[in-house]
Amino acid sequence: VHDLRPAHPPYLLSPPPPISPPTLPFPRCRIPCITLKAAVKPPPPGRHLVRTRARRPGAPAATKLKNAGIRRAAEAPNMNARTACLSFEELVGHRPNNAEAKNVPDRLFASGRLATPLELSRVSIIGTRAPSREGEDLARRTAELLVRNGYAVVSGLARGIDTVAHRTAIGAGGQTIAVLGTPLDRTYPAENARLQEEIMEGHLAVSQFPPGRPVGRGNFVMRNRTMAAISDATVIVEAGRSSGTRYQGWEAIRLGRDLFVSELVMKDPGNEWAQKIAQYGAMTFSNPADILGRLPPTPVVRTITL
Repeated sequence: VHDLRPAHPPYLLSPPPPISPPTLPFPRCRIPCITLKAAVKPPPPGRHLVRTRARRPGAPAATKLKNAGIRRAAEAPNMNARTACLSFEELVGHRPNNAEAKNVPDRLFASGRLATPLELSRVSIIGTRAPSREGEDLARRTAELLVRNGYAVVSGLARGIDTVAHRTAIGAGGQTIAVLGTPLDRTYPAENARLQEEIMEGHLAVSQFPPGRPVGRGNFVMRNRTMAAISDATVIVEAGRSSGTRYQGWEAIRLGRDLFVSELVMKDPGNEWAQKIAQYGAMTFSNPADILGRLPPTPVVRTITL
């Protein structure tokens, strides 16, 4: 049997070797460089982040996040839960390898009751913010099965599939970890403020963004890559052609993590990224039981329960 898959994803090709600087006719300056950073002030209480971009005359209005549901800490989570600043190693129990070190943040802010380094094996369940009933049911069954077999359910606290995954894990008596695209003192979307508070009190919420940090759309791409590194495997339940879950999917492939993509995603002809990611090792599933045999073992449960 010959493996016809490409050796590397297109974005993993080795960059060209660095160009050596030219030899200068005079000695280099010995004065140490000083980097100046502008102070970033947190938004005043009660104000929402507004993010705009300059546009050409006549162009459509730029995307805004005004009143997008990002709330101040006074309105959302309980910051009295145990909060700590951790390194990636202190959170997961091992130093980042060369692949992980590329995108994992230098520090992580964590709030919750789970002991660190984390002992349970961790599986991300992610997907669209507007799921179908079939997608919600698949996310629910997947989370319940993982909890019964001793896995912690990881997700991003987003509307839709993420919310279903968190609530199902809590309802089944398991552990859940929320990896946020906002600082711990904010909630997005606003409707999940109580869920975030519940996770911070009895489970674990993790953010790479310090309190008061402005929130932009790029935060959630960074969040997805961090979630891929924290998780031992990723499950994409339902997603469209422009879904942010594809960033986590490609990062899981790059890190050598198992990636499971449901048939709901694969059968959509518009999801070109899903067809392409399957060529690099993503596995398709229709029944949550299909993924159990491929998951890394958990130190708590030794036998599989269906």
